[in-house]
Amino acid sequence: MIDIIIPTYKNKEGLIKTLKSIPHSFVIHITVVDDCSGIDYSDIQPQFPYVQWFTLDKNCGPGVARQYGLDHTEARYIMFIDTGDWILDPCVFSMIEAEIERNRNAAGWKWPYVTSQKEIVGNNSVACHGYIYRRDLINQWHITFSTEGSYANEDVGFTRSYRLLSRDKSLILETYHVPILCYELDLNSITRSNNHEYDYTKHLKGVYLNSKHTIECLRANNGSEQILLDEITRMFWYMWGIFIIRIAKKPEYAEEYWNYIQDYYYTYFKPCMSWADFNDTNLTSCSRAIKYIRDNCDSYRFNPTRIIREIEANKQVPQHYKEGDIHNPLHVVLL
Repeated sequence: MIDIIIPTYKNKEGLIKTLKSIPHSFVIHITVVDDCSGIDYSDIQPQFPYVQWFTLDKNCGPGVARQYGLDHTEARYIMFIDTGDWILDPCVFSMIEAEIERNRNAAGWKWPYVTSQKEIVGNNSVACHGYIYRRDLINQWHITFSTEGSYANEDVGFTRSYRLLSRDKSLILETYHVPILCYELDLNSITRSNNHEYDYTKHLKGVYLNSKHTIECLRANNGSEQILLDEITRMFWYMWGIFIIRIAKKPEYAEEYWNYIQDYYYTYFKPCMSWADFNDTNLTSCSRAIKYIRDNCDSYRFNPTRIIREIEANKQVPQHYKEGDIHNPLHVVLL
């Protein structure tokens, strides 16, 4: 009934903890996809004879690993769990099964999760954690994980496609308030917030690639203009927020980031401006970026019009950003 797909990479102890937390049941089918860890799992496999195991020929990132599991399973419903995470109570699957039976016409089902720091992450999260997806909708809408964006924010691209298309097709995503799993920080992973290398080498690139992936998925499914506008504007300003926060501390990344900003702006954002009303007071899509920037750098003055003018006036990253100066008055050509 439910396929649980677990990508894993060099974390045997975490995988054991995850598998032990999932009850062995005829309604649950567990698949582990080893992302070419180079680790021998044969010593733990006898503990879990009911688990299906796959090993990728090369390391491709968690997105590709999840997609491989998706392509090699067939249950009606799908749940993704990361290695090291664990189900808080095995009885939750009885609740999940009951909720699915209660409303089979829902687009999916979403429960909150709790981090190992005891912070509850609610139902607005677009990470895979806590979602039950319908395979028929995934197949119908041809939703996949991005191959290019497999190493970072890969679940964001997949889940935003799923959520936005569900909304566009007027399908309801059922949400609940009781956390069902714990999200564990893996000290060895570069895609976790406790390792700051990820913040600079993966984060913005992952958002950029996976938002592009989502937009193409929406277009392929004839998504409405409003749904496309929501994705393009929201993610553009979020990318700008990441750009400002990161280069304030490590300006050596300014040039690489500016290229992502420029490409996204001219490919997706600027074409929207011909059919959407943009101004400083009517840009609700900025709210996430504004909050993100204020939480990390509250002295930065967010001015959408000024930002757009600067992007259009500078194909190359402005010098003040390369120097880590995000507060420099902007003297730009008004186009």
